[in-house]
Amino acid sequence: MAQRRKSEDSKHHPIFHQAVEQFKGQEITVIEVEEWGIDGKPAIIHATPMNLDEKNRVNRYGSKEDLSALCEVLILKARDENGDPIFTRDLKPRMMRELDPDVIASVVKQIVGEEEDPDQAAGN
Repeated sequence: MAQRRKSEDSKHHPIFHQAVEQFKGQEITVIEVEEWGIDGKPAIIHATPMNLDEKNRVNRYGSKEDLSALCEVLILKARDENGDPIFTRDLKPRMMRELDPDVIASVVKQIVGEEEDPDQAAGN
């Protein structure tokens, strides 16, 4: 598979390759969440920037009234220091009922970036 991608990539324009490298080179956001801390230490969440596919998934929720898009961002992007998901799709109903919506909104805002609010990431 890697060999096939390499040969396919060689036929694409150098600007495309540079655009791919630029996106890959973006920094991982590290978020400290005091409210979710363990043993007196804040929880640490790592998140890579959202790509277009992930933004499309979140945009499917489509209305400001559907705040489940915030949970979707966490499911897609929140990782531990090893890169393992912190939240999974099967936890989404519990996330919707049992987690503090203000903390979720704060974390999502940091994941999607300061210039873009969570509602915009959700397509609203």
